[in-house]
Amino acid sequence: MNSHATMTGESASNVVNWKSLKELESDAVQSVWGELSVEALHWLFSMSSNPTVHSIIIQAIGSLHPALQSKAQGLFNNIDLMESTVECLSRPSPIYQTPLPGLETKLERLLRCKLVLSDESYIFIDPSQTPNVELLPSVTASIEKHRDYRGVLPFMKEVARNGAVSFFHSSVDDCWCFHPLVWIDLVKNGPSKAVFSPIDIGTEDPFALDICCTLLLAFSYPSSSDGPDSAKDTTDGSNGTAIAFHDATREYLFTEMTAYLLEIVCRISYVEASLARTSQAGISRPYHGTSGHYKP
Repeated sequence: MNSHATMTGESASNVVNWKSLKELESDAVQSVWGELSVEALHWLFSMSSNPTVHSIIIQAIGSLHPALQSKAQGLFNNIDLMESTVECLSRPSPIYQTPLPGLETKLERLLRCKLVLSDESYIFIDPSQTPNVELLPSVTASIEKHRDYRGVLPFMKEVARNGAVSFFHSSVDDCWCFHPLVWIDLVKNGPSKAVFSPIDIGTEDPFALDICCTLLLAFSYPSSSDGPDSAKDTTDGSNGTAIAFHDATREYLFTEMTAYLLEIVCRISYVEASLARTSQAGISRPYHGTSGHYKP
């Protein structure tokens, strides 16, 4: 009897729980929901000539999950969907276009879309004329995409200088939540010497230092519940909605984001090591200029 009961129990434990057809269909849809949503947006944009529909689609692209960026680029990068939207959101001037008053929120979404599609067109944005808080990080994150023949536009550096400290140190607050691509691109631009010069001693743009300091603080905060983990596939159930910086560093540590963070730390460590060797050798380098540079 005991032997029969044991065999029955073992057989029960080996029974395969077959999924129903409805469950299998649901799993199949969930596995490709992201790509299907991008393809649906592309189809709708191609089939419609309504500017309002195009505007909604562009805003939707800006909220896509980061894992879908390459898919979106493959479908939309050959379509000039930015030009008409930029014209709707801005007014022409003799040299450049400026945003229309009251449309800062839509412009912010447009800039987030530019993060996904890597569009090369730009709008001149005066920070004093656009007080919307959400606009600032998107503009800063788009800094490499806003160029003219002389390189990075001066107002972009000004935006970074005035805004980097405040929003990074305030990013533990829930009101400072942005699309993961915004945080990633902000970190990505940190090591750029042409933009922020993070290894300059006494620099007036401590952007990279602020990223490193905030990164250390971010790991002391608990991660959000039921959020994705860095070890998980980024194509899981998350939808790439706005998150705080400490959640971005803990839950969306993509390879490129980690690489840029390490590059910042390595540059700073290199400068500190060089200064230590110089100090031990008893060699002083003369201070040069007013920008905090030391003459080699």
